[in-house]
Amino acid sequence: MRRFGPEEQTRAVDGLQAAVWRGVVARFEHLKAAEGLRQADLAAALGVSRPQIHEWLSDPRNMTLKAAGRLLLAMGAEAHVEVQA
Repeated sequence: MRRFGPEEQTRAVDGLQAAVWRGVVARFEHLKAAEGLRQADLAAALGVSRPQIHEWLSDPRNMTLKAAGRLLLAMGAEAHVEVQA
């Protein structure tokens, strides 16, 4: 197995983080359009501030896997991961 440098590792992590973020944001946008879900609703459900929700949804670098899991829980969704070689 070859060694991977810091830049390659960063690209891999950033790609995964962005993919998760896109899925969470897509779910939020769907529920916002279909049911009128607001960031304030998610904040209340998770016991965090609305600015915290905005931060998570505004930039993939702000959303940890833990935050993504919490947001998906509040939106009645879950993530499924497909690993490809």
